[in-house]
Amino acid sequence: MGTFYTLGIINKFGAQATKGPTRWNRENLALTEAEWKEALDKRIDTSIFDLELQEDGTIKGFLKNNVFKENIKGFYEFLREILGEHRNGNFDYYEKGMSEDGELHDINVEDDDDGYSYEWANDIRILNKDGVEIRIECEFIMLFLEGKVLVEEFYTDPVLINYLFRNSKIDNPLAGAVISAVVG
Repeated sequence: MGTFYTLGIINKFGAQATKGPTRWNRENLALTEAEWKEALDKRIDTSIFDLELQEDGTIKGFLKNNVFKENIKGFYEFLREILGEHRNGNFDYYEKGMSEDGELHDINVEDDDDGYSYEWANDIRILNKDGVEIRIECEFIMLFLEGKVLVEEFYTDPVLINYLFRNSKIDNPLAGAVISAVVG
C-alpha cells in the first residue's frame, strides 16, 4: 500500500511534562490546569477541547463535538481556497465522506466507529528555555490523503504545520488543532 502524507484535526490528545539533563534521564512534572493551558496554547487551542487533568499531573483533551461540527465545512472551504481548482481529488473525496446526506456525525471519542478516519500522529515534542519538555500524543481525524511519500515518519513537518496553523490569522477555531502526518 505505501505511506501517504495527510493533514488532520486533532480530536484527542494526552500531554506529559518532564525535566532533566538528558533525553533519557528526565523526571515527570505535575502541572496545574493553568500551567498546562499556558504550555499547550502555542500548539493547541485548549479552549476547543474538554480538558481532564489526571492524578499524575498529565492532561488529556477531547475536541468538543460542536466545535468540529460547526466549523469543519468552513475549514474545508478555507483549504479549498488555498489549494485552488487544481487540488488533489482526494481532498474532495474526503470532504464528501465527512457527512451522510449533508449531515455530520458526532465525534465518538470512546469508539472510533463513527464514520471518520482516525490515525495517531508521531509525538509533538516541545522543549522550552527552562529545559521543560512537553510531549503531546494525539489522535486526529484525517482531512485527506496527499499521495505516496518515501518516508515512514516526519518529525519536523508536523510541528511546523501545527505551529503555522495555530499562530496564523485564520478565522476558524479548528486551525488550533491542525496536525500533519505520514500514515500507511
